[in-house]
Amino acid sequence: MKKKSIGLLIVILLIWSFPPVLIKYLDFSFSPFTQNFYRYLISALFLLLFEYIFYKKDLLICLKKIKLFLVPALTITLYQTFFTLGIILSQANTCAFLSKISGVFVILLACLFLPEERSIIREKNFILGFIITFSSTAAITLSKGKVNFSLGSSLLVLSMFFWALYTVEIKQILKKTKIKEIAAVSFVLSLATLFLFFPAIPRIKEVFQAPLMDNLILFISGFVCIGLAGTIYYLLLRKIGATITVNSLLLTSFITVVLSFFFLKEKITLLQFIAGIFLILGCYFILKASNNTGKENNY
Repeated sequence: MKKKSIGLLIVILLIWSFPPVLIKYLDFSFSPFTQNFYRYLISALFLLLFEYIFYKKDLLICLKKIKLFLVPALTITLYQTFFTLGIILSQANTCAFLSKISGVFVILLACLFLPEERSIIREKNFILGFIITFSSTAAITLSKGKVNFSLGSSLLVLSMFFWALYTVEIKQILKKTKIKEIAAVSFVLSLATLFLFFPAIPRIKEVFQAPLMDNLILFISGFVCIGLAGTIYYLLLRKIGATITVNSLLLTSFITVVLSFFFLKEKITLLQFIAGIFLILGCYFILKASNNTGKENNY
């Protein structure tokens, strides 16, 4: 794998380790549905403006092919809605574990719909890396208790299926078209914002009642965690594929634990620390599988 791809992967790992901390921090000022809507709104507006200034031709192409983005936009909306409801109705450790099973769904869906990634899934390094990574993720997230299955648990599992489905849908669009990643993500986010508006309606005025600093954090996190990270995610899907990208991102569970230690003063157990080391090892084998199969494409 090229250094540029590794660099992008490190950036998105760091960015997507923050949302659980930010959601928890902003929970006093905004409902989860309000956070979803405004994060998507600010990211969509910024990306559309950026695209209009620098990639106007791609903007026109996307407008002509807007139907292409309707299904993934609806899929990510279902993911975001079910995930939010699952968080509300589940215990913290249950949510932390079940929110990491998207890697399993991506492997299954990739076998069915992404034939070019089947060789990666059969690669010994990937199998070994996945086993180590998934086991370490379970150890990190379940170290403070067991999973309690409930309606919230079912919604979390369903949300992870929709995230995996969304990932495969985007991968297929990028594979079949020459649409730039930033153009594709801006249109998907714009359509998803319209869908996310409806569950946010009851508390949409919360931004006018919240402290200025909380609003600033909310909007910056929308641009960074949704807009910037979403664009990088699309780049990685085209560059190294859905299977490698999603399963490498399981490392966010350990990074989130470290961030929670520094920003929320939560404790890190010895088991979590040891599991984190094994998690890094598992990700190494997963990335090594990408090198062995030679599936990386040029930008």
